[in-house]
Amino acid sequence: MNFSDVCNCLVKAVRHLVQELPLTDLGAPVEDMVQRITFQPVISPSQIRGAVIYIDHFDNVTVNITRELFERVGRGRQFQLYFRRHDPITKLSTHYNDVPIGETLCLFNSDYLELSINMGKAAEMLGLKIEDTVQIDFMD
Repeated sequence: MNFSDVCNCLVKAVRHLVQELPLTDLGAPVEDMVQRITFQPVISPSQIRGAVIYIDHFDNVTVNITRELFERVGRGRQFQLYFRRHDPITKLSTHYNDVPIGETLCLFNSDYLELSINMGKAAEMLGLKIEDTVQIDFMD
């Protein structure tokens, strides 16, 4: 379920509440709610392994690696970012158009690492989905 699906679900629930309609119209009550474990990045002195946590409506891929974590572990070192057996990304961009159209890039958006394709749909084109692993190796 993506963010848009969650919003649509909440809008329907609010509409039912405002109109004083029974919530059972929306679906059967849930007895036991399943709680998901929030993935935390795995850190070593020369590596961070994170996970895809969100895919936006442009198909940009957000990873659970913050700018602060990247800078703390990376300490200004060169890096190689790997995902799904693709060639690594070795440069941090500041804007989507830092690379040619159709090229893969990584940048920080709202302080979280994001994988994108300039004018493309990264999740679809790179085959990435929620909970997929992203690994950053820092060079000594």
